[in-house]
Amino acid sequence: MIERQLDLYKSNRQRGVAMRANPTEFRVACAFSDTLRRFGRADWKFSAFPAGEHRAAITGERLRRMGLAKGWPDYLFISPQGQLHCLELKRRRGGQLTTEQAEFRDWCAAHGVPWCVAYSYDDAIAAVTAWGVLKREVRPQ
Repeated sequence: MIERQLDLYKSNRQRGVAMRANPTEFRVACAFSDTLRRFGRADWKFSAFPAGEHRAAITGERLRRMGLAKGWPDYLFISPQGQLHCLELKRRRGGQLTTEQAEFRDWCAAHGVPWCVAYSYDDAIAAVTAWGVLKREVRPQ
């Protein structure tokens, strides 16, 4: 019994549980965020919104109880004029939006909120460049 309780304090890796996160998506997201921090204009604000991460069921339920909603994009940007811009980052070209993500996209379109889906680092950079988020044009090598 005590051994099972001690497992509560171990990470998944320590307990031998396979990680389900997509390392490619993680690397793209990190590279994109690094670029934003390095080349983003100071008068824009951005934040990743990692609501889709795999987590324990109890954590997910607590977050829902606190008001976390499905379908929100992976990145939120606020322009110097206070306008919200939304970017959904998919791990592969042709990746499908969930029903909730499609509904959020449609809400954005109906309310004049810029929204974009990116299937790669290059797509994401092109979107934020078009919005004016970056200090200068970034061309991936």
